[in-house]
Amino acid sequence: AFYYNGCDAEPIGITQTQVFPDPYANFTVPDSACVGAELIIENNSTFQCNDTVTGALFPSFAVNEPSFSYDFGDCTFYESQLNTNNYNQEDYNDTTHTYNSPGIYYVQLSAVNFCNENIFEDTVIIFPSPNVSFYANSAVCLYDTTSFTTNVFASASTTDTLSCGLVIDVPAGDTTFSYQWSMDEGTDGNYVNGTNTNSPNPYFVFNSCGDHNVSLTITDGNNCITTFDTIITIWQLPNALFSAPSVCEGTRTCINDASSFNTIDTCYGAPITN
Repeated sequence: AFYYNGCDAEPIGITQTQVFPDPYANFTVPDSACVGAELIIENNSTFQCNDTVTGALFPSFAVNEPSFSYDFGDCTFYESQLNTNNYNQEDYNDTTHTYNSPGIYYVQLSAVNFCNENIFEDTVIIFPSPNVSFYANSAVCLYDTTSFTTNVFASASTTDTLSCGLVIDVPAGDTTFSYQWSMDEGTDGNYVNGTNTNSPNPYFVFNSCGDHNVSLTITDGNNCITTFDTIITIWQLPNALFSAPSVCEGTRTCINDASSFNTIDTCYGAPITN
């Protein structure tokens, strides 16, 4: 308050008032990721200001009653727990989240104190993984060539309706692909016809019969990865064998066929037909 003496205004009393700051919500998150990637959401929010009288942080944790809540844009929510130590250092825990379906998601962070609420939003693009499958020619015998044919393509852009009824846009996948086959050159066999472990449709000669678990890993231009695997069976060669008794010239000879195929282990043999 001031007293006016006719010439000047003179203060006749001083009082202090407390003005509480609004919360400030803020975070950083990667712009994009692939389905299944764990995203780290870095919380950069603040609740306090410096007291203009003492210079200390103001107000206290007990008075301000701070809290956080996240809306990840995929019908899931999370409330972050604060403690006095976090609050006094204005250093709040990061949060992780995994999106299991592709889409464009709007992430929202709400910072609340006893006075007000402040909301910050950002967008995360979750790209679809490439679609991958392959098949091989059937009934391949040991030392014959197995030819692999792939079916690799990117998903088109679309929309998706989530479990809570929210409709989101879904981005297209990338159409640049790199190939990695699991067959190890020189150990499992050999690539032939000018192909190798990075060929889209390789030719391979296995050096052993039986079941072989073969996988193809595709990485697209968004660094999204899909692996497809299946069992390739390589048939064992038949064992050609016969016997014949010793006879005199001009006498008929009885030739006994003793050929066989494997029936006792996983190195399969096919029934002899000819």
